[in-house]
Amino acid sequence: MLSVLLFLCVLPRPALTASNIKYSIEIHDVNSTGSGVDIIKQLSESIEANFSSLKAKVKAVEEKLAATEQELAETKEALANAKSDVNSIQEEVSQTKTVADTVKKDLTKARGELEGKISANTGSINKYSLKGKYCFLANGACPAGFSRIETRMLAIRTYSANSVYIKAGAFGSSRIGCHGPCGKYSPHNGDIILAVCCN
Repeated sequence: MLSVLLFLCVLPRPALTASNIKYSIEIHDVNSTGSGVDIIKQLSESIEANFSSLKAKVKAVEEKLAATEQELAETKEALANAKSDVNSIQEEVSQTKTVADTVKKDLTKARGELEGKISANTGSINKYSLKGKYCFLANGACPAGFSRIETRMLAIRTYSANSVYIKAGAFGSSRIGCHGPCGKYSPHNGDIILAVCCN
């Protein structure tokens, strides 16, 4: 009677990398546990069950990895779109800045020209400014510091209303001319109206 049988079986199986799976082959007493064929069968079934469980876990990991890769691809695409939008905004900002710089340059030029004209006109005014009290013929509203005075002499008696005696004309707001239609109110033919500005 054999007391102990040790079976060393080399079975084809896929390479397993899970660190938590262990296989143990026990030495059994033939008389107490049955034949060696039964032991090998039990071991084979155990290995097959563990391998099936491992395949299911690997499949689940692969599915999660595929989903992660899909999310990563979508994130990359979103980042690319965002980068494109940022580039477009930067281009618009650059164009707006160019336009603003041009407008600023034009305004600066116009301001310089206006200040030059104001300076030239101020010089002309100062050149002809007079001190003291005086009046000048008005032409519309009077400038600051001057008051408008209007005088008239109407229906002046003249010898005749023809152009020899009355030569009509206007100078600013003042005029000399006929009183109404020339000769209508003869001998009261002439009008003189003076408008002046005095300080």
